[in-house]
Amino acid sequence: MDTIERARRADAFQALLDALTGETSRHLTAASAYAVDETAIESFARGKRSNKKAQDEEQAAAAGKRVSIRCWDRDARWGHKTVTSKAESGSIFGFHALTFTRARTLNGTPEPFLLERIARQPANAGPAGATFDVLGALGRAGRLPSELIVDIGFSQLAVENWAAPLAALGVKQVLDLKKTDHQRDPHVDGFVMIDGQPYCASIPEELVRINKPANLSLIKLGKHPSKEHVARAAQRQQEIDAFNTAIAHRELYRFVPHGKTAKGEQRWKCPVQAHKAVPAPTGHAPDYDAPIPTIVHPTTGLPKACAQRTIVIADDVQVKFRQEHVWGSPQWQASYARRARAEGAHGILKSIDTGAIRRGFIRYRGIVRTGLMLGLAVMATNLRSLERWLRSTGEALHPVMAIDTRGHGFVELDADGTIGGLAPPVA
Repeated sequence: MDTIERARRADAFQALLDALTGETSRHLTAASAYAVDETAIESFARGKRSNKKAQDEEQAAAAGKRVSIRCWDRDARWGHKTVTSKAESGSIFGFHALTFTRARTLNGTPEPFLLERIARQPANAGPAGATFDVLGALGRAGRLPSELIVDIGFSQLAVENWAAPLAALGVKQVLDLKKTDHQRDPHVDGFVMIDGQPYCASIPEELVRINKPANLSLIKLGKHPSKEHVARAAQRQQEIDAFNTAIAHRELYRFVPHGKTAKGEQRWKCPVQAHKAVPAPTGHAPDYDAPIPTIVHPTTGLPKACAQRTIVIADDVQVKFRQEHVWGSPQWQASYARRARAEGAHGILKSIDTGAIRRGFIRYRGIVRTGLMLGLAVMATNLRSLERWLRSTGEALHPVMAIDTRGHGFVELDADGTIGGLAPPVA
């Protein structure tokens, strides 16, 4: 099988998966945002070789050499997975399912809990390529979202593989950042970029790297909490308050959007022009802790950021971390919290009471058969979820709620798609 035929078959199979997982949302309005994440799908076969050995064997087989089969799943690969218990390993032999879960809206409009698209790939593959394949299919169907909510792993992708092509599609990213991403990135025009936003170059160093708590959700106390539970709740509250205070303080040094040019480029106004800060008087030290901080302001050789009323900052400046909402702000926290739907969808798929997807849930091998059974499991999960949502919202006229009493039977189709196989088999 040549490369062209292999690609054609892969596209046809992905179209089948899209039909299976997308059918439940066909009668709904297109989702404006998806929570995108990967989940590990273990192969039924046991991995007995490294990825390097697998690659060497494939190259030898392509050259016509005889190779010994070291594993009965030639499509599976060794990769990483999220460890959820101490008994688990961070390695997996199998595949990754890239999932697109319909995200909640920020305006409170009810949205069903649906896993609308999946893409399967070997466990050692990165998520960018499969994500853009799904976005391409959604765009051709007229259902391209305006936002993707992704986890911290996507911030590690190269700009040319993720942020730049995503921005070219007009899709906004909502993502978290690693500790090493919080850097002061000076610009020739006299401002600094931090976490995808422009700030005054005089911003204190302690506001450049702000450590986010591991969890931004408060701990709810029951009627009779233990002392340890109360102590943990108090500590969590203290960490969240300290983080929010630091983010609010840093906001005083951020440039303010101030309209757009005729070409659609964003104009920005510096904190002094926006009256969020004032220059320190000559001979006086800056006071960064004042309600309106006084900052160091050069008197000669002013850069554009200080000399002009507004400046234009190109959209591709630190595009890797650009987001609609300032990282860490209350608006960003509310938006990023919608990513929890992806984790919830994976939990439903893998719970023993619902999808029960785990090693051995099927005894097929290969990415095609595993992907087909995964698609059927997702479709069944979506139907149950959609029915619950329709009952809760009173949408009794939705096609899913209609009872079909007809007996459809089945027919057999020949290879060319015509009805055949009507005669009994010949003895």
